[in-house]
Amino acid sequence: MEVIGADSPVAVAVTPAVATTHGLLGAKSQVNLTQDLIEDVWQKGRIVDGYDPEVWRVDESNSWIKKADLANHGSKYGWEVDLIVASSQGGTEALSNLRPLQWQVWCQRNGRNLTSA
Repeated sequence: MEVIGADSPVAVAVTPAVATTHGLLGAKSQVNLTQDLIEDVWQKGRIVDGYDPEVWRVDESNSWIKKADLANHGSKYGWEVDLIVASSQGGTEALSNLRPLQWQVWCQRNGRNLTSA
């Protein structure tokens, strides 16, 4: 198990294993989110001067996301690993087609009810 952000006020333990997420395949599903993939997708978020980039980023919709809040729909800073081009439209799970996206924005983009995502 690796601890992300161990030197910051907020740390999260991530085991390279199968994790439950809502975003990657468009529904609650078991997806192999390795630590490396999570980190690579996180790096696509925009860094904001004055904020620790290992804790905070901004997604493409200009929404704040918090690294420790991956798949946390109870946090306004929660985020998902999102497919830029949906699999139904030929999109793949290649890193070039993945991005971090704040969970409420992800729900709106995918036509999901915010209370039952």
